[in-house]
Amino acid sequence: DKARARSVYEGVDALTAGDIAEVIYYCTTLPAHVCINDLTITPTQQAAVSHVARRQE
Repeated sequence: DKARARSVYEGVDALTAGDIAEVIYYCTTLPAHVCINDLTITPTQQAAVSHVARRQE
């Protein structure tokens, strides 16, 4: 059910579309002499149905 599916992400700061948009904005506003050849964006926390990796505090 939907409530159970949502509970997988409780307490996890997942990446959002806004996070990706900020990175894209940053890359597109760099000076012309700067070239981004590769970019990898990964979450510091991740959740799936069978596993949750949360940030250790």
